[in-house]
Amino acid sequence: MKPKVYVETSVVSYLTAWPSRDVVTLGNQVATREWWRDAPSRFELVVSPFVSEESSVGDPETARARLAALESVRVVRTGDHAAELGRALVVARAFPAQAAADAVHAAIAALNGVDYLVTWNMRHLANPVAAARIEQVCRDAGHEPPVICTPSQLMSSRIRDPIVEEVRRVRAEIAARHGNDVASIIRHVQALERTLGRPCVSYPPRPVVHTDEGAAVADKRGGEPPPVAKAVRPSPTSRAPNGLSAASPPREPS
Repeated sequence: MKPKVYVETSVVSYLTAWPSRDVVTLGNQVATREWWRDAPSRFELVVSPFVSEESSVGDPETARARLAALESVRVVRTGDHAAELGRALVVARAFPAQAAADAVHAAIAALNGVDYLVTWNMRHLANPVAAARIEQVCRDAGHEPPVICTPSQLMSSRIRDPIVEEVRRVRAEIAARHGNDVASIIRHVQALERTLGRPCVSYPPRPVVHTDEGAAVADKRGGEPPPVAKAVRPSPTSRAPNGLSAASPPREPS
């Protein structure tokens, strides 16, 4: 079974927009088109009626292009508990009140059990600070959250980046000198600490925290999120804030 990907509106907008004069935006457009070309063979793409509505607004020509791109994409239902989960995300400050519509996308994706939510909305969705809160609220409500990422992060491993490839080559050479043994590499890095010629500092690891059962509902004090209550053992399926699984690499069809 292919992993499911919820395609948020900014992705189809990047896909169909005229080439930008801004170099960063243009790069994102190119990445989106490359990902879109390969994505249907690797993922089950889905959207919501909300994505379709947002895509239909604006210049008629570009709106038609967006809707045409979505014709072959399956539409998922909103879900009976989307309002409850979406409001919990806002109450927990995973989204600011003015970004409640972004919370709706996250809620619909979580309630439909999608594996990934792909977006170019870096401010409120593909945001490491927001991602940690989104994941906690979804899990408190009993739903595994989607990994929120950009098309670039879901690129096929067949796409090569020469800069990253050079880093990987150097890393592989160092690892090979230590027999690819983690303990041996760690001892090597610890030895480097003593020969760097500059002090190394140490910070304590952050404990895993869990919001109490009231996190999914508005607090009686006027909508403020409940305080952090207790530390819990991390879930084996917990995901790092960078959008990748903390326990395993992203699932991909063979």
